[in-house]
This record gives sequence, structure tokens and C-alpha cells, in this order.
Amino acid sequence: MIYQILSRLYLTTRKEAEELPEDFEVLILSQMPTNRGVRIAIDDDVPWDAEVVSKIKNTVYRWISEGKNVCLACDACVSRSPSAAIVYLMSIGMDLEEALKFVKARHPRAYPSSIIIDSLLEQNI
Repeated sequence: MIYQILSRLYLTTRKEAEELPEDFEVLILSQMPTNRGVRIAIDDDVPWDAEVVSKIKNTVYRWISEGKNVCLACDACVSRSPSAAIVYLMSIGMDLEEALKFVKARHPRAYPSSIIIDSLLEQNI
């Protein structure tokens, strides 16, 4: 299943992302290798440092600015990919609580790790 967060921003699992049409740019947040997109090798329940946050924010912003469809994906589409969507939403002006509610309203199974959320609170996004 693919969840639409914004007009050009989507979430799904790593496996489903590999099957998306070519008009999607894919950012995979997983330790598992992939044949598609850009991968950030990160486990769940690991705080995100400024480098990870910056890579997510800049990659998603660039692709969306170029008019591309963007899919954020992780293994289960529960924590990391929703958290990446939150990073992007915060980078365009939402606060953390607003971004979290926004993502959960569009993806009811989203349950970002408290460790990731706490690390986002500590950063100036």
C-alpha cells in the first residue's frame, strides 16, 4: 500500500518502492540493500543525527522542487519513512507535533519511534 502525504510525497515499504513506476524518486531508509533509489542505511530505534536529517531534508526538497514524485520507504512503512516525511514537513514550516498529526492522519499505521522523534526535537529543522 502507498500512502499519499502531499501531492508529490508518498510513503510505502521498501519492497513496494522497488516496484514503483519510473516517474518516482525513491529514498530508502533501511540497512537492507535495494535496487532502486537512494538509500540511507539506518536502523529503527536509532537517533537521527544532523547528517541523516540534512540528507533526508535536502534530497526530498530537491526532488519535489524539480517536480518529481517522491516516495519515502522503509522495511515496514511504520517508523522510519513516516519520520522522514515529518522531517520534510518540519523543513517547510510545520512544527513537530503538527507534522506528526499530519502524517498520522494520512497513514493511520504510522508510529514513529520515540527515539527518532526525540532526536528530531533536539535539532533545528
